[in-house]
Amino acid sequence: MSKQPLNSEEIQRYARHIILPEIGGARQQALKAARVLVIGAGGPRRTGAAISDCCRRRHAGHRR
Repeated sequence: MSKQPLNSEEIQRYARHIILPEIGGARQQALKAARVLVIGAGGPRRTGAAISDCCRRRHAGHRR
């Protein structure tokens, strides 16, 4: 997975994540390049919907 550079808008948007030592710029770039596939988002407990929302809030790059 190649790391995509963050543009100035993304740096401003993710500034709070970037300054954290646990995440930093390199891991934020990895999140941007990440791909997530959630299968079975429906059902009685709808756990897939919660996982999908969690990925969206953490700015995973590509979701399907």
